[in-house]
Amino acid sequence: MAMTTTTVRLDTDTKAAFDRLCKEFGMSVNTAITIFVNKVVEERRIPFTIGKEEDARRMRLLDRLTGAWKEDGETGNLVRSIRDARSFGNTRHTKDF
Repeated sequence: MAMTTTTVRLDTDTKAAFDRLCKEFGMSVNTAITIFVNKVVEERRIPFTIGKEEDARRMRLLDRLTGAWKEDGETGNLVRSIRDARSFGNTRHTKDF
């Protein structure tokens, strides 16, 4: 398989801290970054929460729940939506609603 080079610019202190941690983990910086890139490609997502993802997830859930209420104004749909969404807050995968 052909290989390519990627350059990452980091501030000096962050690079030094990352170098130390990688050494503690028993791997090179190159190996750590390769693991990260392969995981992103495999899962088709960043494998950890970045910034406001949790807020966006809550907003999608709220939109889904209020949509169930607006549909016919009955609590039954809202309760079903809450039950269906229970695992939604416990999953690491983002669902599009």
